[in-house]
Amino acid sequence: MKTLHNHLTGVTLAVALLGIIGLLAAPAARAADTATFDAMASHYEAIWKALAADSLDGVAEHATAIAELAGTAGHPEAAAEAAPEIAQQARSLAAAEDLAAARDAFGDLTKPLVRYRKAVGADRLQVAFCPMAKKAWLQPEGEIENPYYGSAMLSCGSFMGS
Repeated sequence: MKTLHNHLTGVTLAVALLGIIGLLAAPAARAADTATFDAMASHYEAIWKALAADSLDGVAEHATAIAELAGTAGHPEAAAEAAPEIAQQARSLAAAEDLAAARDAFGDLTKPLVRYRKAVGADRLQVAFCPMAKKAWLQPEGEIENPYYGSAMLSCGSFMGS
């Protein structure tokens, strides 16, 4: 009986240790999963700010950087399906020749980027929605800055639940 008790105690300790290791590893895994999203998000934010300011300054360069990041291997399994679409839509945005085309392409890029964000559990940017354009975008919490209408309707929109 004592041997069984010792064995069960050892098993209980092993299970507890595995649980603790899993809890400690979870933040590291999450950080690795969100690293690519965070890199893409930095470029996306620059595009969002330019469009909200009625500008194309840097849009093509930042969109190209997103396409390159999305085109690399090593995306978390849950987000991997969105990566090719992100790359394709980012290339379309990079090729936009005017503000209207860039805003349309930005909306198309946002859709798979929102899916990627949700798949990796990133919360750096929140989903906002413009009821006039009927399109979403990502931005940090704070005052709404609508990239679809820029200065004409900068504060049009609201944050949505994740």
